[in-house]
Amino acid sequence: MELQSGSQCKKRMDPGRMEDIISELPQNIVECILLGLPIKEAVRTSILSQKWRYNWTTLPEIVFDEQSMVLANGKPPNNNFVNIYHVLIHHKGTIQKFSVRFPHFKRINSSNLDLWVLLLKEKGIQEIILEFIKGDVCAVPSRLFLCEHLTYLKLSGCMLKLPCPFNGLRSLRRLDLESFEVTNADFHRLLSGCSVLETLILDDFYIDYLKFDIPSLRFLYVDGVFDHICFDNATHMSMLHVRLIVKNDNVHLNQDNGCNLIMILGCLTSIEKLYLHSHFMKFLSVSHIPTRFPIMFDCLKEICLTVNFEDLDEVSGVLCLLRSSPIFGRLQISAWLKKLGRRRSADDFWKAQNQIGCPMDQLQYVMVDQFFGADSELQFIKYVLGKSPTLEKFIIYPRKKVRSKEPKVLEELMQYPRASVKAEVVICSRDIGVITN
Repeated sequence: MELQSGSQCKKRMDPGRMEDIISELPQNIVECILLGLPIKEAVRTSILSQKWRYNWTTLPEIVFDEQSMVLANGKPPNNNFVNIYHVLIHHKGTIQKFSVRFPHFKRINSSNLDLWVLLLKEKGIQEIILEFIKGDVCAVPSRLFLCEHLTYLKLSGCMLKLPCPFNGLRSLRRLDLESFEVTNADFHRLLSGCSVLETLILDDFYIDYLKFDIPSLRFLYVDGVFDHICFDNATHMSMLHVRLIVKNDNVHLNQDNGCNLIMILGCLTSIEKLYLHSHFMKFLSVSHIPTRFPIMFDCLKEICLTVNFEDLDEVSGVLCLLRSSPIFGRLQISAWLKKLGRRRSADDFWKAQNQIGCPMDQLQYVMVDQFFGADSELQFIKYVLGKSPTLEKFIIYPRKKVRSKEPKVLEELMQYPRASVKAEVVICSRDIGVITN
């Protein structure tokens, strides 16, 4: 091994030489280093050398979070929002992405937000993420909706108010709104102004009337409280996830005259994945349910539903959907039971259903979660097993508390006739282990 002389080591460790090496790094390497640092540390690199003094001022992405803002004692600084303004006012060039995530800090001063947005608009901002504490909404400055180059906008814990006039966000492709407040009028003005929107996520909200008239929309996630919903012009939507929250299980869900199932889902001709949870199947099953849709869901491959098996109207809606989906291959159901005051004969219902053709020729995988062992669930499982000639696996997850009669029930359903010779029924239970046949 060749030993280096003391002079060589001294030369290698010379601070001046080290500064030269740092200063001569290619700009793309410098940018990668800075983007990997918290913004607080990125700004501090200005002391490394003369050339590094202003490198942070050209960063295309500015990200603030609670971790980057807290002091050594774990508390947020009093002037953190002044610091954000300081970073923005000294920034040179364009900013592609600006992110502020303070989900636990106290309410943000709207005047601070207004200053940030003013500077961001001037810098051609493309992506904005603002996440604030839930339950204490922060008013977003209306000038935010004048940033015409926005392609992605995420707002959490915010109150939205559009400017007047509002010319739309013509470049916006993704919009995420969580724990937000907005008037019906502004909500629909916002959506109508997003002509190329492809992904829309709405979480933790209340809007009485939801209307999605966005031809470009491909992915929609809705999880909140609403009274009405429609997809008038969503013919290109490929994935839909809806979870309807109601504050009272006894609420009477209704919409307009006619069948909600057909009116709401009937235009989704390009849908590939459909997830309908909580009370939404009950909402869709209002009024008379036909045997099939007037159209076929020729692209639908995956269906995931929450179903009250004691409500035969809901079960009718499920069967109507299955009969109208000729190529679906995966079915997942989360079961729950709620007794109804007035119900029709289950025996007559299933006798009628078995007389209606419902070949599920492409169905290969079925999963039923939260299985109670009720007769209505057993009838549904028996129906699916007997109508699925290509079925490969049917998995059942019973509820945690297994009733005394349930093991016998599970053994019984293992004997149900199967249209597929390859079908394997698997029961996964914490109490009795795994049963397969």
